Amino acid sequence: MIVDKKIVSLRKRLVARICGSAFAFTKNTSEKDPLNYYIAHCQKHGCYLDHARGYYGKLTCPECLKERTERILHEENEGSNL
Repeated sequence: MIVDKKIVSLRKRLVARICGSAFAFTKNTSEKDPLNYYIAHCQKHGCYLDHARGYYGKLTCPECLKERTERILHEENEGSNL
């Protein structure tokens, strides 16, 4: 989710921009382990909110992911039309 600049403090945005990400909050789920959410910075889309995924705890900008997915689907559709 892209984060509104009015909601996130300037300090958190600066930390995310300089360090790559900053802890935002923990959400308790029905599962055993709670999810930690982070504010991260994308050079193209600005600040976004995400939880760490995978073994390395990678954060992914949702807008970049959407663009990549659309590009891949578009390329697959062009390839099938040949």
